[in-house]
Order: sequence, then structure tokens, then C-alpha cells
Amino acid sequence: MSVWPRLEPLLAQVQKPARYIGCEDGAQSPAHDPAKVAWLLAYPDTYEIGLPNQGLQILYEILNERSDAIAERTYAPWTDLEAQLRAHHVPLFSVDTHEPATGRRPRTRCSGPASGPVRAAARAGARRT
Repeated sequence: MSVWPRLEPLLAQVQKPARYIGCEDGAQSPAHDPAKVAWLLAYPDTYEIGLPNQGLQILYEILNERSDAIAERTYAPWTDLEAQLRAHHVPLFSVDTHEPATGRRPRTRCSGPASGPVRAAARAGARRT
């Protein structure tokens, strides 16, 4: 289930809300299906840093071209949204469908390169519930 109804009101309180909306050129809107493996590709830094990562984009495209898989992306939120998510108990989410990173549907998670900034990686670990 999408967190969009809980997320949308918070976006007015952050500096760059567009980084959390998705809908950029080439973005997918995958249809979830129990017969497909659902991948959540997580990059350990913000949208602006992770989006141009060619490895992530290639993997995202390859997985979404397969008939037996869907892939979505998530990025570490900036500190302004991170504080709002924590205060309002909104989980980390996919920028493609705004589904929570955790939930009932099993997902295969894949994080970005270990060379991401330590601050972002530490924040990502702190968000686990």
C-alpha cells in the first residue's frame, strides 16, 4: 500500500520535494504481481547523488525488462524529510510507487555501492525498525 497519502503533506515542509516524487524521464510504474520477484534498489545517499549512478540505472532497466521481475528505487532522504518521516512514523519508500520499503510483500533488497558517504549509510542503518 502506498505511503503517498501520509507523505504528500510532509513535502510542503522540505527544501526539495521533487526528489521524493519520482516521475522523471525513464521512471517505471511497475505493476506488482505475486508471480514476479520484487526488487527494491536502495542507494545509500540522496536522489541527486544516486540517480546518475549508471550501475543502478542499468540494473533497474534490466530487471524491469524481465517478465518475472519488477524493480523500484529508493534513496536516503535528506535530513529535513528524514526528521519528518521519523516524527510522523512514515517508513522509507520507493520513489516509483511510494510503497514502503518494509511490508507484507517480500522484496529482494539491493543496496548501492559501499563507497557512499558514511553519514548517509549510518542514517540508513538507523532507520531500520
